[in-house]
Parts: sequence; structure tokens; C-alpha cells
Amino acid sequence: MSSIYLDNVEFYRNLLSTALSKPASEPLHAKSQPDTSDVADTTICTRIRPLGDEEIKENHITGILSKGDSSALLFEPRMKLNGTPDALVSKVFSLTK
Repeated sequence: MSSIYLDNVEFYRNLLSTALSKPASEPLHAKSQPDTSDVADTTICTRIRPLGDEEIKENHITGILSKGDSSALLFEPRMKLNGTPDALVSKVFSLTK
């Protein structure tokens, strides 16, 4: 894991907890990227799971959350060009089983 991320993990953890504490009627994201694709041209297989004990000890934060059975929310930490933390960008992906 990047040392820049580890040096600023509390910043990103605070952004994530703020995003997750919003009421259900508000969007669940910090900054969102517009969806520019109308047609799915890529398929990715993944298993969404909670962080393990070892990951928690190593100060990892949640990077992807399930939003029910139909979508997942992916969080990406972003940095400014000068190396300071900037934002937590989110992107919603549709899920199929």
C-alpha cells in the first residue's frame, strides 16, 4: 500500500465515515465521477466482503460497498499534485449474479 495513503489514512477514513453517515435519501459519495458509458463493454468478477482482522490492523479502509443486490459503490482516494490528500471519489457499478 502507498505510503502517501498510509500517511493520510485518517483523512480518507473521515471522508468515508462522513459519506456513510448521510441519510439514505442523499447520495452516498464524496465526489462522484459521471457515468460516460451507456453500454457495458467490460465484465469484472469480484467478491465484496468486510475487512479482515489483519487488514484492520494495517489501517486499511473499506474500498467497495454493496448497495443491495443491484449495485456496488467503489471508493478511490485522490491526491493533489503536491501530494496532499484531496478527496474520496466514488463510482457506482451495476451488479449481476
